[in-house]
Amino acid sequence: MVGWSMVSWSLVLGLPDHRTKDDLTTRPSDQGLLGMSTILEDLFDVIQDRKVNPREGSYTCHLFAAGENEILKKIGEEVVETIVAAKGEDDERLVYEVADLLYHTLVLLVYRDIELANVEEELTRRFKPG
Repeated sequence: MVGWSMVSWSLVLGLPDHRTKDDLTTRPSDQGLLGMSTILEDLFDVIQDRKVNPREGSYTCHLFAAGENEILKKIGEEVVETIVAAKGEDDERLVYEVADLLYHTLVLLVYRDIELANVEEELTRRFKPG
């Protein structure tokens, strides 16, 4: 399976049945990394909303209710799954697992009230072109 299915996005984010991952952003898919930044920001915003406005049946809300240890456990599981995919599976599976890892990492940031901009600032500080 490549990427998130419509069902998994709805379950994870607690989106109403009529919304899909495509509703998170209106950007064209050919924007490359700028599009990646947009989807991460959109996803981060939805995760923040789930923390403030819990929805029944939302996996994200389930993680918040379970607490930091459960979120960390999920991140650990996703790290292992990412390594396994990198060592023995195809690129599609690796991309799928990295997406899971990114999602759970964003949940941790929101749980700890850390803004995505803080991570962006740290990466900017570290990256010195040329």
